[in-house]
Amino acid sequence: MNAKDAGMFGKKRDKRMSKAEILVVLIIGLIILAVAITGACIERAIEKKEWNKGYCRQHAIPWHCYDMDSQGGRMYSCKQGCNIEVSYGVDK
Repeated sequence: MNAKDAGMFGKKRDKRMSKAEILVVLIIGLIILAVAITGACIERAIEKKEWNKGYCRQHAIPWHCYDMDSQGGRMYSCKQGCNIEVSYGVDK
């Protein structure tokens, strides 16, 4: 058995993660978390702009709630037929 084979078949590799591997997993996890938080903040800002303090942006008519889904989202419409769906608490 030569040195090349010893590493492959001789001694078993330790199953614990090295510090570098832990760091890579941690960085990837933090990047995923940052993307999710940023996406939620952007979506909330979009909904807040559409909500416009309770008034339709096109017609300046107050929104009225006409439906709620099972996840807590609310659907609003103005008397002219514009519709929005709100998931975040911008309407409360």
